[in-house]
Amino acid sequence: MPPSTNAPAILAAVRDQFPREPLTLTADIKVRRTRGAIIRSCVARIAFDLGNDTPTATYTLLDAFATPLEQLTLKRPTGQPLQMIYATGKELTNAPLPDLAAPIQQSDLSWTDLTLSFLWWDGATYAGEDTFRGETCDVLEIAAPAGEAAAYARVRVWIHQRLHMILQAEGYNADGDRVRRLSIKSFKKIRGRWMLRDMEIERFPSPHKTRLTIRDL
Repeated sequence: MPPSTNAPAILAAVRDQFPREPLTLTADIKVRRTRGAIIRSCVARIAFDLGNDTPTATYTLLDAFATPLEQLTLKRPTGQPLQMIYATGKELTNAPLPDLAAPIQQSDLSWTDLTLSFLWWDGATYAGEDTFRGETCDVLEIAAPAGEAAAYARVRVWIHQRLHMILQAEGYNADGDRVRRLSIKSFKKIRGRWMLRDMEIERFPSPHKTRLTIRDL
């Protein structure tokens, strides 16, 4: 049977890789100059609870001493709009939603990148098949939903045809300029599901890159 060219079905298969049971991951976020020196770092704690009636994911950024810096919670009630709750400071006090396109903690990473929220956008179209790092991929074009705060006007995504995992994503602004690239460097199997382990984020233009590495769960 030939591979599916149904873009929404391909995205659904990617989302199915996320754990349904409660799971908390810890990741290091490190900003490096082009020659490799680390110039900034922080920690991300990512808590998934996607198997309940209201699938929820909470992303908390912490400093080197595990003090909270800011937090974004996404709730996706069935048949209802996405709910986003933002908090900041060591007490994680509720605050207005920030610019989701802006770099977080002086990195190359935006909230849209960290949450991979474009995987839930409607309106994806199939752009063809491509080979990326020797792997056969489905390429999708995903337009940002009208009226939703987003970092990009559209995202182009390369998805591993067999594993249903993102290998690369590029975000474009309304003028068609590429503003960020996310490259998945490695995966790990967590409770029987493949999940990213290392992701590199590059802004255009930028004198540095950011690496997110999952180290604990």
